[in-house]
Amino acid sequence: MSLRDFYAKVLPSDGVYCIFRSKTKRHYWFDTLDELIEQTETATGSDIYFAVASFKEPGPDEFKGRTQDNVRMLKCFRLDLDAGPEKLAKWGPGKVYADQNEAIASLVEFTKATGLRFTYLVSSGMGLHVYYVLDEELPAHQWQPIAKAFHKFCVAHGLRADPAVTSDHARVLRPVGTIHPSGNEVRILKESAASYSAARFAELARG
Repeated sequence: MSLRDFYAKVLPSDGVYCIFRSKTKRHYWFDTLDELIEQTETATGSDIYFAVASFKEPGPDEFKGRTQDNVRMLKCFRLDLDAGPEKLAKWGPGKVYADQNEAIASLVEFTKATGLRFTYLVSSGMGLHVYYVLDEELPAHQWQPIAKAFHKFCVAHGLRADPAVTSDHARVLRPVGTIHPSGNEVRILKESAASYSAARFAELARG
């Protein structure tokens, strides 16, 4: 799958898009998906992230603007399952998986138990990013309560998902095709045709 196809699935169709570089703490703003794609594909380094939302307007300067109040629309829900020895040592086994295989096994159990199928399973380098794509775009005030319920649902089923990523509508994640500091490529491990209306996802995510 191309980066264009991935972005088109997980991001809203309009608004302002954002890339974040963690080393410099700078944000870069784009009016179109084409610009976002071009800048993602030509970026080098392992510190590039994209905002999984569109925004109302660019930041007032390159260091600001990626705020909750500035979020315009969202088109997916997502999970971050951290894994690997460094994060395991820092956060402990109650919050982090020993390795990616353990995270995948836990996600498989979660999927079988809940019937909630992901659209994309992405290797984030060491852990996993999991995307559940909507067939409609939601404003932040409608997205947030569903996301918070989804986090509680994951906790109830023992899935060790980072709560900030699940329910923060201005969150950034690593784009497909970029490189993690470990040297591993961020890549899609598995995809499906699963997509949801907001009402259906909310129903499934509350059990």
